Amino acid sequence: MYVKFADCAKIVKSAFPDYSGRGDVSVDCSGRFDCVDRYWSSGCKNEYVIVGLVDGLPCAEIPGVNPLRGTADQYDCAVPAGYAVVCRKFRGQREVIEISVPPEGVVQFLPAPQPALSANQVKVLYYTRSLKSSYGGQSNYRQASSGLSAETWNSVKAELIAMGLLDKRGALTTNGKNVARGLDNQRDESRLLA
Repeated sequence: MYVKFADCAKIVKSAFPDYSGRGDVSVDCSGRFDCVDRYWSSGCKNEYVIVGLVDGLPCAEIPGVNPLRGTADQYDCAVPAGYAVVCRKFRGQREVIEISVPPEGVVQFLPAPQPALSANQVKVLYYTRSLKSSYGGQSNYRQASSGLSAETWNSVKAELIAMGLLDKRGALTTNGKNVARGLDNQRDESRLLA
């Protein structure tokens, strides 16, 4: 799930005080994480810090490993109860934050419940998440692929903007990403084809 940076800034800034990004943060509530790529390789590197969920204080940094002395990548590690593992991913010029928490720790990150969506709203969110806006010289590719008329697409898009699931440009907001991701996870083709 995605959360707004402002909703988890205390934990992120506690782990990485020099982090200056403001984009969405990915939160994994499986209670597991892969501790990999802790050294620079092809312009990429991950850094990990364990932070207390209650006090927001960092308690341990997972050190990097020199690849010439052997990698110590660890897969399927458990997140300790009451803590979060904050991963800062360097990808060239871009930085991404991912937070892994145990299932009982995810409550503080949960977004507000969303209202039920109509079949057309589901279609617009699904095609907005899944397809580029134009492709192969065809503008409005999403709308054309959905089977909705331009008028219906635009009115539903306006509804989703009012609901806060799309921004004024028609791009997914943080809440929109979460709802659209849920649609992808359900793979409810019957609602899309209705």
